Amino acid sequence: MTTTRRGNFCETIGAHVCGVVTAVPQLVVTDAMLGDHAAAASEAGAITGVRTRRRASASQTTESLCAIAARRLLEQLGWSPGCVDALILVTQTPTDAIPSGAHRLHGELALPKHCAAIEVNWSCSGYVQGLWLASRLAEGNRRVLLLVGDTSSRIVDRADRATGPLFGDAGSATAVQGGSLKSHFVMGNDGRGAQRLHREHGKPLAMDGASVFTFALREVPGLIEDVLDIAPSPDYLLFHQANRLMLEQVIKRAQLKERFTPAQIPTNLADYGNCSCASIPLLLCDKVSPLAAKRSRFALFGFGAGWAWAGAVVGGAHLDAVELIEAA
Repeated sequence: MTTTRRGNFCETIGAHVCGVVTAVPQLVVTDAMLGDHAAAASEAGAITGVRTRRRASASQTTESLCAIAARRLLEQLGWSPGCVDALILVTQTPTDAIPSGAHRLHGELALPKHCAAIEVNWSCSGYVQGLWLASRLAEGNRRVLLLVGDTSSRIVDRADRATGPLFGDAGSATAVQGGSLKSHFVMGNDGRGAQRLHREHGKPLAMDGASVFTFALREVPGLIEDVLDIAPSPDYLLFHQANRLMLEQVIKRAQLKERFTPAQIPTNLADYGNCSCASIPLLLCDKVSPLAAKRSRFALFGFGAGWAWAGAVVGGAHLDAVELIEAA
């Protein structure tokens, strides 16, 4: 089914999520560890909700975190590398420009020659958009490995109060397989906001916080309504962990507290910060037990740079692996 609501693209695809593993760096960075920026970070935390974040070590990259998650996921599912038909890497922080991180990971994971390798530069909506692309490629009972992650700590100015204390690092792996179980997607884009959250080559990430806030309140409540029109009673609503104030206002405007309990709308901003495109799989692995995940239906919501926003409803019936691991 392909249709539109509120100008958004909506589609239902025969594919399901088989497992999710997220890897975070072992290093926990507190406000006190930020030196000259500690006081500003603590003050910002009152608004953003971030108290600690994970930071990649000098030897860790977006690709290495995703590779750790991918190996664990393949092991958990009993998938051999040879059965993977496509690899998708979603990131804004690849290690090198050439070749793509997707191709490096293809080689590192020893995937077969017939396996497609695709890299996409998507931001905080990237996990849901990546699931849509993976589900499309998985149609016909194919198996797709979706790797989503960012090491945003490498691209921020730590003296910038808007971005320095906000972002954390993480990498994730999600297995998607075509089948009869339906997944539903709602997506929208507005490129007129491209310069409000952007990064020029060689420069740190720049964010117009007020514009991001306005964008989220304008577009995300409608996205939520579209998703819940398709599937009115998900067990969990998993939002991109942007910042606490923004999430609180989006949830209030969408009147979600009248329909769902706090446990159904978990957050983990305080512990991990904003992990960009990896925040939704991190939230799933951190806050939902494997047993609960197996029997649950999830509504997912991502939004950010672009402007881009995306929602999905996926079932947990085939979700055979959910795990959060620390990468030394």
